[in-house]
Amino acid sequence: MFRRAASQAVASRLFRTAVAASAAPSSVALSENRRTGLIIGNPKQGMMNPIHVSWTDIAGLDTTPGARLAAGRVLAMLDLCAARASQKAVDHQTCLSHERYLTCTVGITNTMFSSPILHGDAVRLDGRLVHCGSSSMGIYIRFYRQSPSTRTETPAGESFFTMVAITPDLKAAKVVPATELTDPLDIELHDRYVKIREIQKEIDKSRAERLKRTLTTEEVQCPINKQKLTHARINSTKVEANRIFFTSCMNNNNTVFGGELMAWMEQHAVHCGRMFTGNRYVFTIGMHSVAFPEPVFATDWVTLEATVIYVRNTTMEVDVVLRAERKDVSTVITNRASFVLINNDDIGQKCAIPLGLELNGATQEELHQFMEARTRYHYSVASRDAFFKNSRIVTTKL
Repeated sequence: MFRRAASQAVASRLFRTAVAASAAPSSVALSENRRTGLIIGNPKQGMMNPIHVSWTDIAGLDTTPGARLAAGRVLAMLDLCAARASQKAVDHQTCLSHERYLTCTVGITNTMFSSPILHGDAVRLDGRLVHCGSSSMGIYIRFYRQSPSTRTETPAGESFFTMVAITPDLKAAKVVPATELTDPLDIELHDRYVKIREIQKEIDKSRAERLKRTLTTEEVQCPINKQKLTHARINSTKVEANRIFFTSCMNNNNTVFGGELMAWMEQHAVHCGRMFTGNRYVFTIGMHSVAFPEPVFATDWVTLEATVIYVRNTTMEVDVVLRAERKDVSTVITNRASFVLINNDDIGQKCAIPLGLELNGATQEELHQFMEARTRYHYSVASRDAFFKNSRIVTTKL
């Protein structure tokens, strides 16, 4: 119960809006009546230099060069990069106080894959600290693929991570120093991170209002889904899996590495989409969010459920939930994620999904899931446009 209470305290930081912190009087640095930078965080907890992490490694296996790499393995790399960036921040405080602090992932949002990564490609990660709270940190990661066949480096996607500083006994630690952002890109990314948190707050508020009333099929229905010739019930799309995680999957906090969890979740999200469409060429192109309300321990028996909850022309959304059985409690939800999949043909071209979801006779829970997915889709389009509009996204000849 102690670990559960501690992890809940950590997870609650994820859903706390960053607006108040960004609007604090200390958030803006002025010099000679001219804005020179943006101070993020609480200067009373110390000041540190801006944190940028560059990380490059070979993706996948050299034995299968040219094959498409599962997006889950890329997510695991991103999680390591975010952990490195956030740990550098708390290490600054460790040097001052001589107290040991760790970090953990509590949420990931707006993950997009703009280009597939192949086995044998080198992947370069550019991680940046773009937000500081008392104990939370916002990390932005843009990743690139370096292809041997074209000898170019091209953008492959981006993601926002929320990390939290914790003590060795998994309690949130209010020790994150402040920093001054002077790079215009860092300031722009900070604004995007805050905006994403504001949007999430609006979505949560809208969800709370919807839960108070009964939804109808007509209210929820999407024209694209309705015009499909064949429909399947949402509960018929569900796939399940089970797993025990060994010590090789543990992180410095003695909990299962978040990247390992995401890789497993993504793998079965894709399997769910392939079973739904009857097509082996279904791949992940995005991830709306991942929440970590509870840690996963080596003693947990973990059950995964993946369900198709929304369908459009060539894409679908799959909801994945992890539940852990423990000795002191019956079952707890440890993770929840929403993956966006695309339906391709055998030459890599996107193709129409033949099936839709049958909403007549759907439960209220299923109708709410469908409606939330529709809302997320429209916000994700705006996020995608923000990625491609950025002037710093270019192709570099190696």
